[in-house]
Amino acid sequence: MRTGEVRFGTLNVCGGMDDKIDNVCKLMKNRRLYILCVNETKRKGSGGAIKRGFFDTYCLALNRANKDAVVLSSSVHKDYLNV
Repeated sequence: MRTGEVRFGTLNVCGGMDDKIDNVCKLMKNRRLYILCVNETKRKGSGGAIKRGFFDTYCLALNRANKDAVVLSSSVHKDYLNV
């Protein structure tokens, strides 16, 4: 069993995420977050992943107008998730 600290946060971006993803990843790096839930991204389409440096962005298709996304550091993705 692995033990250790996992830092996570939430962020409400209120608008398109495509033009903000670099800023979101910079925020995660500065705050040393492993997982960030991003709300109200209004991202079009369902599902999918975006790779930006050390971060993977997974968009979750929800049945509502405002889409949500989860941004994961690569270490969390490799070590804990089977996506």
